[in-house]
Amino acid sequence: MKRILLVLMAYFMLSFSFASAQKREYDYTRGRETGSVTTEVLQRKDGNLEILINKNGERSSIICGSDFVCRSCHITDGSKDNELNYVLEGGIFRIAGRIDGKEVGKTVESTGNPWFQNLSVAIGMISRKDTSFRFETFRPFDTQLAVMEAKVICREKIGDRTVLDVRVSPVGALSKFWHGDYFLDEKDRSLIKYTSVEGVPAVTPRTTWTLK
Repeated sequence: MKRILLVLMAYFMLSFSFASAQKREYDYTRGRETGSVTTEVLQRKDGNLEILINKNGERSSIICGSDFVCRSCHITDGSKDNELNYVLEGGIFRIAGRIDGKEVGKTVESTGNPWFQNLSVAIGMISRKDTSFRFETFRPFDTQLAVMEAKVICREKIGDRTVLDVRVSPVGALSKFWHGDYFLDEKDRSLIKYTSVEGVPAVTPRTTWTLK
């Protein structure tokens, strides 16, 4: 694990100038629902990075270091009166805000794995060929911390691009019930497509992001 993280750190430094200037737009579908997703990475004056995501009005602002490991996350969805702020300090997550209009305040102990909050952006920036790694994350507007594993499972062609299929799934028995696939350009590891069923299988429609 330590060796993998050192390799990833080296990649972060090489890719920083590329990543810090990127703004991408995706077509979004979930069953009959359609829309768009935009992602952008900004350089802050304090040396940190800010990752901005807008998914059909659900907005996230994620602060992370040059290694893209998260330090805080603020997420809002005005249509559902949802707003949560996550901050990691000293191995403890402090969570505060509202879920469906109800006040929330909670602390959660970190598992010690690196924290990558928005998978679509994080995986697109940190994944490397022939590696796998574990990380911790929260589902949007959830206070339960999950440990996930990401690994490259194959290469395939999408249009004129050669892409890596990076599969993300929970660690343990839950991996049999859910996974998401992130298709990354083999050259620069940028996200080309994402697809998963974000809910109960056979009931929840499939979600897909496709790069415009």
